[in-house]
Parts: sequence; structure tokens; C-alpha cells
Amino acid sequence: MQEAQLVVLAAGMGSRYGGLKQIEGLGPGGATLLEYSVYDALQAGFTEIVFIIRKAIEADFKEHVLTRFKRRVPYQLVYQELQDVPNNFLLANERVKPWGTAHALWCARDAISHPFAVINADDFYGREAFMALVENLNTLNAATPMCMVGYNLARTLSESGTVSRGVCTVKNGYLTNIEEHTGISRQGDKIVAKNGGGEATVLSENTIVSMNCWGFAPIFMESVQEVVTDFFDGLAAGKEVGSECYLPTIVRSSLAAGAQCRVISSDAQWCGVTYPADKVLVQERLLALTEAGIYPTVLI
Repeated sequence: MQEAQLVVLAAGMGSRYGGLKQIEGLGPGGATLLEYSVYDALQAGFTEIVFIIRKAIEADFKEHVLTRFKRRVPYQLVYQELQDVPNNFLLANERVKPWGTAHALWCARDAISHPFAVINADDFYGREAFMALVENLNTLNAATPMCMVGYNLARTLSESGTVSRGVCTVKNGYLTNIEEHTGISRQGDKIVAKNGGGEATVLSENTIVSMNCWGFAPIFMESVQEVVTDFFDGLAAGKEVGSECYLPTIVRSSLAAGAQCRVISSDAQWCGVTYPADKVLVQERLLALTEAGIYPTVLI
């Protein structure tokens, strides 16, 4: 088994949830969703965790997450800051939010040296996802530098409100396109959404969606550098200052350039806290998994 890094995106503000959900204890014993991902990743064979945070939450992150690790976890801290941009781009004074998930990964450019996976800090993916990622990371190369764990849409919905998902087009096990759909919810016996063009559409229960659970070869960082630099060049040329650069944008760019992305289908039940009302459901699921012996009360 070669070395493999898990990159955890934990710099977001969680605006819809109303707080720093990355550091909220939801499992028995107060474990965060991030702790479950770290536990599953280490069990699967990942050798290092790279946490991407902001300086503003560093103290809380260390107090509420890192101090909970009872055994040694090999990790690095990387900071996504507004000022860390290519080509010394001149920032707008009114900018507050981070520049997006693609920029977050770009901020980790000096920390990534091995095949790596990327996940959100506030999602529960299931152990099978990490095991599949490790197996596939060993096979990625210049022609196929990407893989993705895809989930059935019906298993990723919130009962508390609408969600946004990257709807995937898959052919022969490979991703051909990913399009952000918003306002996804159940209405009667249908799942409705708005596609990338803002048009109303109906999606099937087993539509494959991305939950930001990716695997990449180190060469993928060349695409990250290119796309993020182009994004900031666009801002310098007058692009909307409130825009963000997302990881799927880099994936689409790589697909357009001829690279392949292998899709690993999962029928696991995703869970996460998009809205405050989701919290109880997530707590119940984590308790059930613990009582079933799948997870210990103290994870790490």
C-alpha cells in the first residue's frame, strides 16, 4: 500500500446551518462528523490527513476537534485565506467568504505529495467510500487522474429543506459530465430540482450525484493550478467579485482536456447537517451505528 492523503475541506462558514457545523459533536461521546471520516480513512489505509481550515477558526478547531484525538493522527493544517491567491491578485475590500472549494485545494498545493482524496468535513460518507477510494488511488495515472464516489440521489436528500447536488452523467463507469442542480426536494412521488440553466426538472431516485468525495493523482494539481489561476485572472478582468471557484469546475475542465474520471457507485446512506433540523436525524443514525458495533464510542 502506497501512501495516501485525505484532504478535508473544513474552511466553509456553514451559512445555511447557522454555525460552525464542522466542530459540532453529533455522535455518541460528542464525536464530530469529521472524526468519523478520519476514523474510517485510517481504518481504510490512508496515511495522512490534511485539514483545510481558516485562521479565524483555528483555535476552535484545535480545541473541539484535534484535542479529541486520543491517539496519534498524522496530519497537517492548511489555511484557506482570502489573501493566498495566484499572481498577487488585488482583493476587493468587501470580500468576506472564501473563494470556493477549488481555491481551498489550491491552498493545499504545498501539502499534497501523494495520491489523495478530497471530502467535506461536514458529511458522513460511510466506511465503504474510503475503502473504495484507497483501492482506486493506487490505480490513478495521467490518463485517469480522477475517481469519484457517486451516491444515489434519493439517499442524499434532507427532510428539512432543499439541497444542491452535482448531478452526474456516467457512461461505462466513467464520468462524462457533472452539473450543479439546486432546489432539490421531494414533491409528492417526484424529486424536483432546477438544473444549471435554472430550468425546472424531475430527477430519478437513483440519479448518481457527487457529494464531493473525490480521489486524485498528484498530477491533478496541475489542473488545479491552471483553473484557479484562470479564475483569478477573470476576476482581475472584471468578473463578479462574489463568485467562487469550485472543485467540479476543475473536474469538468480535465474531462474536456481528455482526462478520465472513474465513478465508484455507492448505495450507502449519506447523512449530513444542511439545516439545524437535520441534527436529530444524524444523531439517531450515528447512535444506531455505534450500538450495532460498527463504530466505538471513542473513535480516535
